[in-house]
Amino acid sequence: MTISVNEILLSPSKDQWLLKGRSTLRNIESIELYLTEIKEFKHPSKVYSLSFSQKDEDVTIHIPTKLVFQSNLNNQETLWKLRGRIDESSFVNIIANDEFKEQESSVETSLFKYQFLVNNENLELRSKKKFLKATILESRFKGESLECKFEFNRDLNNCTIKYECRRRPLISLYNYHEQLVLSDSISKPLNGNYLLTLDFDKVSNVSAIDNNNVCDVTIHITSCFGEEQIIYLDVLDKKNEKDQIIRKVHNKQNNVIIKPYITGSNRLSFYLQKNNLHKASLNQIEENNNIISFRINISESTPLFNARLVLKRRDKIGNISEYYFEKG
Repeated sequence: MTISVNEILLSPSKDQWLLKGRSTLRNIESIELYLTEIKEFKHPSKVYSLSFSQKDEDVTIHIPTKLVFQSNLNNQETLWKLRGRIDESSFVNIIANDEFKEQESSVETSLFKYQFLVNNENLELRSKKKFLKATILESRFKGESLECKFEFNRDLNNCTIKYECRRRPLISLYNYHEQLVLSDSISKPLNGNYLLTLDFDKVSNVSAIDNNNVCDVTIHITSCFGEEQIIYLDVLDKKNEKDQIIRKVHNKQNNVIIKPYITGSNRLSFYLQKNNLHKASLNQIEENNNIISFRINISESTPLFNARLVLKRRDKIGNISEYYFEKG
């Protein structure tokens, strides 16, 4: 007992896929589209009921494109599966008959490619990221900010775009980030090029940094359908851009030195370094009635704004230490 699909059509308005097939079943309760986020898990994490119609043995299943677009696993491949529900605990497979051919069915303004394919006769829908690339054409410092003019490899006029700068907990963990230190929207392009302004004076959430950190500049793209992709900002002419961005910026609010640089993969990143030009020295420790007092000497060149003593817990990670918890 199965539902056999022989044809898939994208509606003229591109708002749904129509799956046409046949089945001898007369007791189909619902048609479901589902996915599991991790392949090893047997039970689906998302299940959606689809509308369908049946006349004699002819069956037509409707899959709204918007439903799939908005329910994709962001920034990765998603494999959707189909099944027919007979009752609370009984299901039948939705298969592709011998006439069916695997086909790609995508919407031009979507950030993903969609392909109907066959796996052990069962019909599945796979969504996969379209290749997107953002490339810097020109950059320059303007005051304490770095301006970058860049372009995409495809038209994204119907998308919402912003940049995000995220800190790596370890320099060696290239594709893993934990702290968002800077973010802002990017306006629509002029003459086909986008303009990104990294205002380093607004860098925040850096209280836990150690003496040397790396933040990567990424572009966060959201389509009009709600799909998302996050890509790095690439550099086209590494030598020329390197000459433009060699400069240190002092973030006075957080007492951090910021230095942009180009990675070995030709991507824009920047170092965050504690400004250790001004230091406080401990002269004396006194303990009285379970109260510990510190006598500290601070140089005259070190301005104090709302100064306070902070205790931080040191956690060993590999060959270095990180500070995740503080009190003070």
